Amino acid sequence: MLGVKYGWQVPGHVDLANEFISTSIRLTEAYADFLKEPGLRRRYLQVGNAATYALYRYFNGDIQTLREWHATYV
Repeated sequence: MLGVKYGWQVPGHVDLANEFISTSIRLTEAYADFLKEPGLRRRYLQVGNAATYALYRYFNGDIQTLREWHATYV
C-alpha cells in the first residue's frame, strides 16, 4: 500500500517505520469493522470481504487505485 501511495519511490521526507505502523493499524481497524458491522457488508457489496474492504478504505474508496494495487500485487 505504501508503494502505491508514494508512487513506488522511497520518500525522503517520511518516517517509513511510523508510516508502516500507522497503515497497519488503519488496515486492521477497517478489517475488524467490516467483520463486526453487518451494515458495512451490505453497503459495500462490491468489495466482497474484510481484507478488500480494508484496502478500499485505505485508498479512500478509489476503486481504480485498488485495482492498480491488486494488479501490482498479483
